[in-house]
Amino acid sequence: MKTHNRGISFITLALAFAGAARGEESVAGKWKGQFDSQIGLQKYTYELRVDGDKLTGKATGEREMGTNEVAITEGKISTNEIFFVEPLKFGDQEIRIEYKGKFSGDEIKFHRKVGDVAEEDFVAIRVKESPAANTGSSDGLPYPKDASLLPGKGPAQTWNDFPKVWSQRHAEWQQSRSKEIGAVVFLGDSITQGWNSLANDFPNLQVANRGIGGDTTRGVLYRLKADVLDLKPAAVVLLIGTNDIGLGGDPDEIADNIRQILLALKNFNPDLPVIVCKVMPRADRDLHPAEKIKKLNATVEAFVKSEPKFTECDTWSIYADENGNCKKEEFPDLLHPNRAGYDKWEAALKPIFAKLNLGTEKTH
Repeated sequence: MKTHNRGISFITLALAFAGAARGEESVAGKWKGQFDSQIGLQKYTYELRVDGDKLTGKATGEREMGTNEVAITEGKISTNEIFFVEPLKFGDQEIRIEYKGKFSGDEIKFHRKVGDVAEEDFVAIRVKESPAANTGSSDGLPYPKDASLLPGKGPAQTWNDFPKVWSQRHAEWQQSRSKEIGAVVFLGDSITQGWNSLANDFPNLQVANRGIGGDTTRGVLYRLKADVLDLKPAAVVLLIGTNDIGLGGDPDEIADNIRQILLALKNFNPDLPVIVCKVMPRADRDLHPAEKIKKLNATVEAFVKSEPKFTECDTWSIYADENGNCKKEEFPDLLHPNRAGYDKWEAALKPIFAKLNLGTEKTH
């Protein structure tokens, strides 16, 4: 600290050091965040340590092409602002990734600058170690050890890390739950989870993102009450089924699970607006399941059209090419949309929201 004024008071110094201490207490620990980028969805864990005004620790990034872990450099902390660099190596090339963050409570709002190539804004959430976080979700809804116990038909998600992802998402939601009562709930899998700009894209709506990467229709049926109905939503936007397809599910069984989800929403509130998005095209892992997805979408569409409170959102034809595959410029990994892809989804939803009188004023 530079003190050019010799007359600076002891009280001023005490307050300055107290502020630094509060900053250390607030930002030290483990944080998780994710964001959509030019190379697809990226998930990060940050383990931060504070020593005076210096910030150290490591950043671990997960993406389609693999996982990397690096020690952060040039870390600084000042009151509620932090700065650090993630020196990421690709072969012989090192990319300088700068982070500027403002933290408050259990959130850090990050601006991430990748050289002169790209910039992203996202929020990282503090990871709170607790028995609930280690054994199941904080709201008492752990993923079943035996996935065959899930309601519905067809395949269930058996990916080894899925119970951990499920638990982490529920722990995050527990922090914001009270603010999301009466929100428009976006319900789905990683495609929904990856829409990090929901609040900015729909500024007149109170939104709640209830996407879990890897989830299936059976998982949604299982968590519907805790994650959606208990929020008393103003409306629901549903996109689910691609992981069922990827796991070899039968379109008729997947459609029946979706029908059960929709009936549960209707039984909860017969006047609840529900927007049902078509399963998007995909072509990852050399999968080309266009015919299966088209059959699934057609079956669900017929049911949706029979219910006056259900509205279809065409998130198939806006993306599919002549072969029923997604385009790499909108789905870089041929499964998850990038910013251009989310822009199309946003554009498809906005006239539906207007027709339903959603977003004419903030819903909460």
